[in-house]
Amino acid sequence: MPGHPVTIDGDLREWGKAAWIAVEPAGDGVGLRGVFQGNDDHDAVVLVQWDAEFLYVAAAVTDDTLDADRVAPDEREWKGSGGQRKDRMFYYDHMKVFVREPGATAGYNLWFSPPGPQDNGPYWWGGRQRQSETIRPPLVETAALVAGNTRTFEMAIPWTWMEAYPQSGDVFDAMFLFTDADLPGEEVALKINRQQDSWVWWQGTLELTGEPDGLRRRPEQEAPRRSKPDSVVQQPLDPRIAEAIARSRKTAAAEA
Repeated sequence: MPGHPVTIDGDLREWGKAAWIAVEPAGDGVGLRGVFQGNDDHDAVVLVQWDAEFLYVAAAVTDDTLDADRVAPDEREWKGSGGQRKDRMFYYDHMKVFVREPGATAGYNLWFSPPGPQDNGPYWWGGRQRQSETIRPPLVETAALVAGNTRTFEMAIPWTWMEAYPQSGDVFDAMFLFTDADLPGEEVALKINRQQDSWVWWQGTLELTGEPDGLRRRPEQEAPRRSKPDSVVQQPLDPRIAEAIARSRKTAAAEA
């Protein structure tokens, strides 16, 4: 639960007591694709809190090169002349947040692009899996700041937007992914040709602890929710992540 009231402004000073997750290329339990040149190239920490109204997520990212652009959800797919298909988000700096409540078959995705010099905040969009995605979904509060090589993301995601009834002890599936692009100004086609796509992600579970006031009771007709994570770790939902894991397994098998 938040140790202090959370103001969504990109300033993370009130997050001192939040649970945190290191998402760095050399970190335990972290997957990656591409080449990273150490922590100066890209380093990220994700922080998580909750109360009866919101799931709060924040991230502090250190990146030596800002390569950001706005990729609208209806323009996310790049198609090459040879039939290639790529997601444009992976060729610009982005943060992706995925959350799925216990017992649900579909979760929610949010994509964030850091603000440029003339922007007042991040460009972002998202929605429920297998449904249409919306630019700046209503009710979700977001903010971001950029200062030198550091950028922050901060968001308050309403439980009502996710149609969730959180309870203490619930275990949510989650993934936090960061793309790292280092060719600002280059066209996507050139980045793809040079295979300039690097990304790092953490995937696991978030257990809700504490007893915040004002929790909504679940409707009685809802199916029972599991209170503990499955023993089998789910594969990442993004096909590019699944591809990267498959490649790493083949490499490990070849070296064994």
